[in-house]
Amino acid sequence: MNANVALLVALVLSTWGAVLLVATGLAPLPTFLEGMELPTTLAGLGDALAITDGIFTTMAITLGLIAILLQGRELKASTDANAEQAKALWLQMKQTQEANRLNAMTARLQFLTSDNERLERQVARLHSQIAGLGKAENDSDGGTKRTELWDILKASDEMRRKQVTQARHISSEIESVL
Repeated sequence: MNANVALLVALVLSTWGAVLLVATGLAPLPTFLEGMELPTTLAGLGDALAITDGIFTTMAITLGLIAILLQGRELKASTDANAEQAKALWLQMKQTQEANRLNAMTARLQFLTSDNERLERQVARLHSQIAGLGKAENDSDGGTKRTELWDILKASDEMRRKQVTQARHISSEIESVL
């Protein structure tokens, strides 16, 4: 279509140039127009050029309308391409969000696992400390140290159990996503 428009523009411009050359007397009249007389005055030349100008103005308007139609097609194609690109970017954003969510859950799971191991070691250490204190009757401080160690042990064990529950929940979420 663009080649046709370029050919039409070239034809119009060359015709316009030929008419201008003939009207000014720089080129001879074609044989089929030999019965016509060339303008002899500037007013006659102006009239001849005004007729030619009217013809070419009509052609220029027609070419302008064709150009507008071509630009409309190109704009629609560009709009469609932009819509496809926006859709692809939206999908990419969703995938990135899901990947970030998975990364966050994985990091939380790693933290819970390592902290759980630390708490298990702490609970084992507290058990051995309590066992090392001997029986309650032998406490010199009235059992205060033993009570504190038992409180710490219970709190640590409760925290460890909560973390195990959280880790199982996060693990099941990760499996559901994958």
